Amino acid sequence: FPVTIRRFNRFIEISRSSILSGGVSQIRISKDMDVQSGTILSYPFPIEDIASTGKQSMLIAVAGQYARIMHIKSSGKIIATDSISFPNRRDTMHFILANDSMAFVRYGDDILSLNLGPNEITTQTIASQVLAVESHASGFHCIARRAGGLIIRSFNERGQLIKETPFSPMGSMYRIQSTEHSILVLSTATGESTNGFLLDIKTGKQEMLFFPGSLTMAVYRDWE
Repeated sequence: FPVTIRRFNRFIEISRSSILSGGVSQIRISKDMDVQSGTILSYPFPIEDIASTGKQSMLIAVAGQYARIMHIKSSGKIIATDSISFPNRRDTMHFILANDSMAFVRYGDDILSLNLGPNEITTQTIASQVLAVESHASGFHCIARRAGGLIIRSFNERGQLIKETPFSPMGSMYRIQSTEHSILVLSTATGESTNGFLLDIKTGKQEMLFFPGSLTMAVYRDWE
């Protein structure tokens, strides 16, 4: 922190205090990145993630002791908030996808769909025990535990489940990389080797892969 992103012809700077108790956050929305002006919003809680809905509004994810989602206009006016649907636990929260009427957020090991109404947010859990997630142009894939094994679950941009593909556990940490035609699951257990599971989306053909090097499981955030 601070982090600056560009949305709907505005610069949005997010900063968080490391001194004040509770992690007070501040958002500045302006037309000019170099000028310290525009709308300044302060919140008495740490902001974890932010996403544009594409309608001159954005979603703010707040985690920590009290998790919540805030839907606000680019002017700073609050449209709606939702904190009732989130369990009271200290988990991280990150957006997967967002559009004019829906968004998807990962909260701990759950994935929740958010229906964005005119003055409310309706939240529903659509996946649990999630180990990894990856978004793409028309939806997202996730890896989840099920009945002692693992499963790849593919959703479209409306949160509808398109396909499920079970596979055997390969390690303790997972990452998904996909293209229009295939899904690659990478996993590491010892840090000295990497296992791979390649799924052909069209035919369902599966292939196991092995790499002698370790897999870096860093989380990359694309703010643009």
